[in-house]
Amino acid sequence: MRIPSILAAASLAAGLLVGAAPAYAAQPAVGDCLDLPVTAKWFDNFVIGTLVDCEAPHNSEVFHLGAYPDDWGAPSTEKERIGDYGQFTSRMCPYTTLNAYLEAGGLEPKMILDRFYTTAVPPTDEAWEAGDRTVQCVVYALSGPWGKDKPTAWTGTIPERVLAEGWKPFALCSKAMPKSGTDSGNPPFRCTKPSQWIAIGRATNLTGAAGRPFPGQQIQAQADRRCAKEAKGFIKGKAKAFAAVESQEMWEQGIREAVCYIPLQNWNGKSVA
Repeated sequence: MRIPSILAAASLAAGLLVGAAPAYAAQPAVGDCLDLPVTAKWFDNFVIGTLVDCEAPHNSEVFHLGAYPDDWGAPSTEKERIGDYGQFTSRMCPYTTLNAYLEAGGLEPKMILDRFYTTAVPPTDEAWEAGDRTVQCVVYALSGPWGKDKPTAWTGTIPERVLAEGWKPFALCSKAMPKSGTDSGNPPFRCTKPSQWIAIGRATNLTGAAGRPFPGQQIQAQADRRCAKEAKGFIKGKAKAFAAVESQEMWEQGIREAVCYIPLQNWNGKSVA
């Protein structure tokens, strides 16, 4: 079953069977479901999924079709640029397109952060040589910490699951108080205990010079202020939000963001600010 989407640029015949064809043998449309091969590098930008019926078990789905840059060469020759997972995916498949896909499926466009992740899959060299410049924007979910778990398999589409179960089963939490400057300190755990911290948004476009130890008091204070505003629609009681600034490596790459957390026990249960 496919969720109708204003983003869909093409339509495929329904009823495709598991293992019917590699994804690029029949270009998927927005809302089609894929089964990614679960390998040591299953999240790699070059992994090609198999198109399946959404009512069959699968671990990902297409939420947007991006455009591969015309001034780039064959994907195999661009691995250094494409291999930068965060920047390539952010450019080709921004979260605004994921939110639009979820909204088209009946969900609100703004919600708490969750354990759904995205990747941008470029065309194969063969498809590129044939003139295909389509980038598949794929969303999947993790059931545990990044790098230590595999994508979760489900039936039905992500919008269908969230409509049926709500956002809490898919919320992203940190087991302890989050830390700035580290990715590994804030993994995507399930929200299961009141002592955990739930991610409710992002502070973006942080400015200024980072201090020592990273990110320094100025950047941390700026991020905390922005996260305090972000948390107003989600927090109950007198708890305060905390901003976990992304790692120094990401900062130096130009990603000036922080993830906003509040204590799970102080979340009011709302998914929309």
